[in-house]
Amino acid sequence: MEVGKVMLVSKYKIKKLRNGLRVLLVPNKYVDSVNISVLYRVGSRCEEESVAGMSHFLEHMFFKGTKKRPKASDISVAVDSVGGQMNAFTSYEYTGYYIKVAKKYFELASDVLSDMMLNSSFRQKELEKERMVIKEEMKMYEDNPLAYIWRAWNKVLYQGHGLGRDISGTRQALDSIDHEKMLRYRDNYYSISNALLVVVGNYSETKIIQALEKNWAKISKGKKSYYGKYDHEQQEPQIELLYKDIQQANFCVGFKTYETFHPDHFITKLISVILGQGMSSRLFLKVRERKGLAYSVSSMTDNYTDVGNLVVKTGTDVDKASKALGIIIKEFVRLKKEKVNRKELQKAKEYWKGNLIISMEDNENLANLIGMQELLFDKIYTPKQMMDKIDAVNEKDIIRVANDIFVNERLNLAMIGPYKNMKKFDSLLSV
Repeated sequence: MEVGKVMLVSKYKIKKLRNGLRVLLVPNKYVDSVNISVLYRVGSRCEEESVAGMSHFLEHMFFKGTKKRPKASDISVAVDSVGGQMNAFTSYEYTGYYIKVAKKYFELASDVLSDMMLNSSFRQKELEKERMVIKEEMKMYEDNPLAYIWRAWNKVLYQGHGLGRDISGTRQALDSIDHEKMLRYRDNYYSISNALLVVVGNYSETKIIQALEKNWAKISKGKKSYYGKYDHEQQEPQIELLYKDIQQANFCVGFKTYETFHPDHFITKLISVILGQGMSSRLFLKVRERKGLAYSVSSMTDNYTDVGNLVVKTGTDVDKASKALGIIIKEFVRLKKEKVNRKELQKAKEYWKGNLIISMEDNENLANLIGMQELLFDKIYTPKQMMDKIDAVNEKDIIRVANDIFVNERLNLAMIGPYKNMKKFDSLLSV
């Protein structure tokens, strides 16, 4: 229990290096590892259409070699030789790179990570090769309806905006990205103005700051990234249909909701748990256990700096998709009309908090959760504060928020299946 206690309290400190680069320090003396991450306030929604996919392209290229470590294998061997782990991700609003090692190798982790981010060579030969790799990655997702449905979902939600575009960009934009554009983008945005170092684990603060001062001294000043604000008005339910001759229809149905720090943000998370998180959730029991319509049905929330969404995803026989959709829509309506009983609400709270506790036992997850907040909002809800927010939700809050978000003006549907049109589903799209 002591580990859980430490992780939930999440004592942290924010410092600045001499060059102004922010460092978020989160100590955990109950582990023998250190996770060093660098997060950047730049993601796919920041990109102009002409370089759509640049952030993701860069994610690949930062691992391809530096002057000190010319080959990709030189980077991977440096980390593998001490049993470390490294990876990266690109999201709509920020990107992240991390190395996790046993605590005695923290200086190596800081050196390798900074070398990758500050000194990558972006050689033309590697650039051309990785361009083809990304195109193959695109094909992989396009051929997998379970994965590609998420891209269709974002497209219908945020059409005409960077949030509605694939993180990997477009093939046309990828073909236009060259060495010069890549360097300019890196120097502008992978900079002090947008960066946050996050250190989580068992470390000496004095020694870790010394290492970071040494390794990150030459990061560029750059310029603050800009997010084109999402302010599109929706008047009626929106549908995105992708035709594919397959046996199972895959669809996402849900609603635009709230941004990350909206007062009702945590209420929507509990609504999502009640609907479709866990094997005892309403939709799992009705769609799978009682009706046998799907192998998997689940719900989740996704939130950004200025908008969010709640979505239910499932896959079912093409002839039964309308029946499954009808059941899901009825559950949305039910939450608007019927107050959730205390027992079910308490179960949802404990489910959400239990998942949080388990995830926070991983230093990487803790770094991303707390780091994202400091990076994008300059304020932090610790896991303990999040749990307090969840505990404060009552039955009236659930029905109030359900009536606010479950309306036709926020309703969206994305579908992949062998359908020429959506007529058979139109009549169901109403709450």
